[in-house]
Amino acid sequence: TYPSARIRIHSRTFADKKTKNLCNPLTTLIFHLLKLLTGESLPPRYGLEPSATPFCGGDPRNAPRIPTFSRGVSEQAGVARPKLQKRAKPATESRWRLASRRVFEQAHGKTRFLADSYKVQRVLIVVSLVVIRVFPLSAEIFSYKQAIGDKWRIISTVEEDVIVNGTLSHRSEIVERVASEVTGMANPEEALIKAVFQSAEKAVNEDGSERFAWSEDYAASFMRTSQGRVQIQSNYFRPSTRNVPTFPASDVREGQTWRAPGTEVHDLRDSLGLAAPYRIPFTADYKYLGARAWRGKRYPAFSISWDIDYTPPKSAARRPNERPPARILERARQTLYWDSAAGHEVAAEVTFTLTFIFPDDTTIEFRAQGVAEIVESETMDREETVLQVAEEIERLDIPGATVKETPEGITLSLDSIQFEPDSNRFLPGEEAKLDKIAALLARFKDRDLLVGGHTAMAGTKEARDRLSLERAEAVASYLIGQGVRSAGNIVTRGYGADRPVASNATDAGRQQNRRVEITILEN
Repeated sequence: TYPSARIRIHSRTFADKKTKNLCNPLTTLIFHLLKLLTGESLPPRYGLEPSATPFCGGDPRNAPRIPTFSRGVSEQAGVARPKLQKRAKPATESRWRLASRRVFEQAHGKTRFLADSYKVQRVLIVVSLVVIRVFPLSAEIFSYKQAIGDKWRIISTVEEDVIVNGTLSHRSEIVERVASEVTGMANPEEALIKAVFQSAEKAVNEDGSERFAWSEDYAASFMRTSQGRVQIQSNYFRPSTRNVPTFPASDVREGQTWRAPGTEVHDLRDSLGLAAPYRIPFTADYKYLGARAWRGKRYPAFSISWDIDYTPPKSAARRPNERPPARILERARQTLYWDSAAGHEVAAEVTFTLTFIFPDDTTIEFRAQGVAEIVESETMDREETVLQVAEEIERLDIPGATVKETPEGITLSLDSIQFEPDSNRFLPGEEAKLDKIAALLARFKDRDLLVGGHTAMAGTKEARDRLSLERAEAVASYLIGQGVRSAGNIVTRGYGADRPVASNATDAGRQQNRRVEITILEN
């Protein structure tokens, strides 16, 4: 049986500007479908002729009124129920016989009423399905929900092949952590966002072990509208992809497509000597795919794609070390998963092929695939974490270890880890100290780690930077071997002698400056 609710085409379904021009053809189609399926014209009381529909210019007083069986629903719809004729009560009829007869009469009356309207209801159900198929009811307005104080973190991992002149040069894996916060609102639709981008790239050590070396810290500020448009000063290198996604201001239906401009910004300072951010405009094609599964849950999903064939304008002035490309080709594809309740992205799956062609016909091609997703983790209570780490240091009796709060997170400083001179090899017995550190870090397994190496002021800067990084990698490799973290959850960085904690004029000061620091990151 079908629900006893009034079946009716609501005028607002067709009142918006996008479908208004379809009213008359659609109404005519419905009318002829009814006539075809029933084999006869409908009784005038149902008011389904095209001229009677209020949303196509007809008199609203002639709008369809479909009878139903539910008293409450019928009364709300203004539909009079069929009246049953009452028989006179015989003087000798008992109460139970009277009740039985009334039940039978009501049932018989409803049966006659059903026979009268069954054909119309059956056809209307078919037509309703046609209307729903043509005009899906799952339309939704997609936009960013932004308020002062909102914070979120995104971690992206990209695997990339670098091909030079058709030959594979090397493979790399890049991890980027982005921490963002809404710090102001220009108006209800525009938010001021401050973001910190932290990048690390995987490298392979001589012993075959892998580690992620910290490559960059970068901070940026920009405005973003609720539809996703970004306004940012021209000197910023990040974010590297802008105005993606961009949503229409109106409802979006499953299967709907649209186009919107975007911009890629590349940092080519080190590779090509280009000092300014290198911008490449493009136009992205969007399609709403409906609900798709991501990590066991279903979210609204969109396909986003763009193709670039860009010839940069020739510049008259050029620095001696600049090497601008003559042509840029790209093919980018994304699947974006959206959290409508939270008003932001859940994750994105990305593939792209980016090719730089130079005037001498040299080509550098990047083939990459990756995933970016929101990190669901509670903000660290830093004061409480410092106290917990200090208690563990005392309980485990770790000599020369101190803990403090830093901009990156909670930093555990170890000036007692001893290495051979100018080497990254541990002195005998140092592994026992690291075992205690491993036990301490096991309490904070949901947070990534940054292992930083520091040296005293001795030798050249290049040698100091290299040695500090190698020692940080040695500690990170040991912790990975002990199962403290996977390689993807530990990042290494060499600071050289850039962050001394004591004077380099004394042996005691230099000893303090030769240290390894392990930071529990905010994630």
